[in-house]
Amino acid sequence: MSSLYRRAAKEIVYIILVALLLLVLVDFGLNLVFGVKYPLAVVMSGSMKPTLEPGDLILVQKVDPMNLKVGDIIVFEVPWSSTPIVHRVVAIEDGKIFTKGDNNLYPDPGYRSPEDIYGKVIEVSGNPFRIPLVGYILAFTQTIYGKAILVVLLAIMVIRDIYRKE
Repeated sequence: MSSLYRRAAKEIVYIILVALLLLVLVDFGLNLVFGVKYPLAVVMSGSMKPTLEPGDLILVQKVDPMNLKVGDIIVFEVPWSSTPIVHRVVAIEDGKIFTKGDNNLYPDPGYRSPEDIYGKVIEVSGNPFRIPLVGYILAFTQTIYGKAILVVLLAIMVIRDIYRKE
């Protein structure tokens, strides 16, 4: 029985290593293709409804802030939030970029400087590219509970596979 456990442990470690390698390669590849540190973003609030919904997974590409136009949807950081914000550019004055969520009554406080901007949301046929609800899954897997569940599911799959082979 101990050889069965050793074999299961080896397979689990192997699968985790392969999964981590794939994750690194995909992340690195997307970073290269889109030119940004975080090419995938999750819409976490309803501030961009109906254009973007909470849970949407969006793709972000590098952009020169000087090339932004009013109407572009950008991803940026602000001091009052620990997560990136996804809002629309509503005005550009003297290099200062003003933003607002489509569903918000008022513009965001202050302005965005070029250093605040991660990138621009990729559009297809004039609409932001989004994958509905997938962002929730991605966001959950970043939590300690999500990671624990993934490890447990992986272990169950490997152990079940080993027992089938025996």
